[in-house]
Amino acid sequence: MTDTEQINESVEVPVVIGGYYRSGTTMFANTLKHSTRNHHFIGVELQLRTFVLEYDKFCPKHNWLLIANLLEKQQQISVDKTSFIKLADFSKENTIDYIKQVPKNYRAGQAVKWLFDKVASENSKSSFTGKDNFAEIYYERLQKKFGKFKLIILVRDPRSVISSNIYMGSFPNRNTDHLGSILRHLAGWIINVNTSIRLQKKYPEYVKIIKYEDLINNDKKVMNTISNIFNSKISKLDPSKMKYRFSTYKNSQKDKFYDNNNKFRENLSDDEIQIIEQIAAREMNYFSYNNIIKKGKNLFLYRILFNILRGICLISPPFSVFLSNIVFIKKYYLSWLRNKITYYLVVTRIISPNILRTEVLFNKGNPLGIIYKTYE
Repeated sequence: MTDTEQINESVEVPVVIGGYYRSGTTMFANTLKHSTRNHHFIGVELQLRTFVLEYDKFCPKHNWLLIANLLEKQQQISVDKTSFIKLADFSKENTIDYIKQVPKNYRAGQAVKWLFDKVASENSKSSFTGKDNFAEIYYERLQKKFGKFKLIILVRDPRSVISSNIYMGSFPNRNTDHLGSILRHLAGWIINVNTSIRLQKKYPEYVKIIKYEDLINNDKKVMNTISNIFNSKISKLDPSKMKYRFSTYKNSQKDKFYDNNNKFRENLSDDEIQIIEQIAAREMNYFSYNNIIKKGKNLFLYRILFNILRGICLISPPFSVFLSNIVFIKKYYLSWLRNKITYYLVVTRIISPNILRTEVLFNKGNPLGIIYKTYE
């Protein structure tokens, strides 16, 4: 039930790849690197929520700090995720040169858009594309701060998504072994797909949902949709690269998570599969994912909780994610409260954002993740 109508755009706009964790977003974004004619591939995660929404509240008059941080922030998003890279590695100018050029009156969203457009222009492209998990959750807020952009949202079978998440980085052992982790990822997936469906109906010219399973099979309609989005002919994507190259699993483990043949049955128990299928029945039916376990357990209370999350995400997707994290992640509220206090101290100038020259002001647990540097 994905929309394959043509997108007509006389002026190229950015294209962002979104979707829930382990839905194939990284490998899809990387395979587009040499496939698009007019869009430059940004080789690090865009992190629009952090740099556009949070930074605009956090430090709106210091766009040079924003550009410096965005260029210098190290990430593990490209190739096999084993080496650190940064946006500056893909640029022809150094950080100081960019800082001198950023328009002084720009807010965070304008500054980020300016930087990505400049990197694209340096590489003789008219716009850019890149990956950003949860771009769909904040899509409408980002449209106001960042400007118009097209959004491709990948949706994958929730059983495969959850299987991949709970084994990520630790296979053949699980990185967590309690039901709460499965329910947390299931809640995230349900919020994600319901938000995506609503956005595609509301913004059909800008938002498209693509099934991961159709993508890796190079479905003709999906390829036409992708071609229309990028205004350039893309007839086929290399399935070998898409399945295996961009993964946090070792070579011997990748075929257990990146195929289309229900390998999740080897990694999830029947009880776990049943819970996923019953709670996510509505969404699985929408995307034609078939159940493999007959109904058995009574999950009445879980269904009530997840129906509440469904209702909230139609009104405020960010709040539904926050509520889900409160329910399913231990000590999440304490971490959230700590970061709110830190934010308050900075915006009230009790702590100055310029207090340090080359030191990290906040620890890694801060979702703002801001690194302040002073350039003279």
